[in-house]
Amino acid sequence: MPAAVARAGDTIVVESPAYYGVLQLIESLEMRALEIPSNAGTGIDLGLLDTALRQQRVKACLVVTSFSNPSAR
Repeated sequence: MPAAVARAGDTIVVESPAYYGVLQLIESLEMRALEIPSNAGTGIDLGLLDTALRQQRVKACLVVTSFSNPSAR
């Protein structure tokens, strides 16, 4: 739950593609979702994640380690 570590206006990193319900939740909490491309075989793009973390004030990263919807294999 993003609200446990962030507040309205904060940035939350999510995998892309992401479950739409997660994006709706972040929006309803008035937070900003920053989507980082992800691959079902290799996971989130660590290079882009590193760049995002260095360039922006990210309060949380919300990732699904297995059986991610919609990219589960």
